[in-house]
Amino acid sequence: MRAHGYSIVSHYTVQYLDQTRHHQSICEYADDAFSARSQAVQDVPYLHSHPNSIDCILSEGSLFCTT
Repeated sequence: MRAHGYSIVSHYTVQYLDQTRHHQSICEYADDAFSARSQAVQDVPYLHSHPNSIDCILSEGSLFCTT
């Protein structure tokens, strides 16, 4: 959602299993869970090659962000 140059984004924790089958996580700020997943895939080289290793996306809350 956007209003007067600001948007409301949520803090997401994207969890995945790495190559050794250990849980890892990365935090992303995004408009929705799908965007958080897409950003994590771009940010983590392993996820770029193995996007289906993501097993959980948690919404941690919303905050304002300037755009």
